[in-house]
Amino acid sequence: ENYGFIKVAAVTPELHLGNVEKNARKIKDCILELSAKRVSLAVFPELSLCGYTVGDLTSFDLLLNKCEKSLLEIADFTRNYDMLIFVGCPIRHDGRLYNCAVAICGGEILGIVPKTRIPSYDEFSEKRFFAPSPDDNTTVNILGNEYPFGNKLLFENSILPDFKVGVD
Repeated sequence: ENYGFIKVAAVTPELHLGNVEKNARKIKDCILELSAKRVSLAVFPELSLCGYTVGDLTSFDLLLNKCEKSLLEIADFTRNYDMLIFVGCPIRHDGRLYNCAVAICGGEILGIVPKTRIPSYDEFSEKRFFAPSPDDNTTVNILGNEYPFGNKLLFENSILPDFKVGVD
């Protein structure tokens, strides 16, 4: 019995800039480790699949295609785990690029939340690469599958249906 408590993990794996496959493997390794610790909610860093400082590489389809493929592989990997996971990933939608948190649970991508407030000061130049979240929820197509997309989404872990999580 959980007595109303859940175990949450903010995960900071060693990331390899631009090496999507290696980052995806590291995320899967972390999921295995966290599952053994009975974690119900795991949050990975912003742009964890490609690395936050990847910059201009986000303009290359090769990197973005690898990110999309890896998202589906991570989702499939979670099929036997009761853990709500958020992975950071750049996502293309309607000709724009978004810095997103992708909700994954039980083998599925539940939805994608694009970042709303894009910094453009000091060392931050995200507005060069990313668009802010659209005002309304919609859907996004990733490798032939449609997923909820927007900043007004709530997610839950299949084992804890009364526990809901929103992303800002």
